[in-house]
Amino acid sequence: MQNAPPQLAKYPMIILHSSPNLLFIEHVRCLMEENGFHCQIRHRELFGSIALESETWPQLLLTDPENEAEARARLQEILSADPGKDSGKEWTCFNCRERIEGQFTECWNCGYSRR
Repeated sequence: MQNAPPQLAKYPMIILHSSPNLLFIEHVRCLMEENGFHCQIRHRELFGSIALESETWPQLLLTDPENEAEARARLQEILSADPGKDSGKEWTCFNCRERIEGQFTECWNCGYSRR
């Protein structure tokens, strides 16, 4: 019995953002997913290569271009957010998923800083 070929995306994916920082791109991907936008990361395997050019930076891809306008608006909010602005608001550590009280900027469990 042969395996079915992997399904191709119905539409081409849209590049929303790129950065030389893979951890940042992964963080933004998680935030976008939490807001209902399905995303993937391209060039993950090239992170840390010696001759890292901007064309090979990790890229955040939106898998459903029908939601592009909404996704770009939400991405802009995420990128322009000041992490200290809502210091009284409880937050979830990106690294270990621990819930942290709003007055703290570092996770007590793993040391991750939200700044």
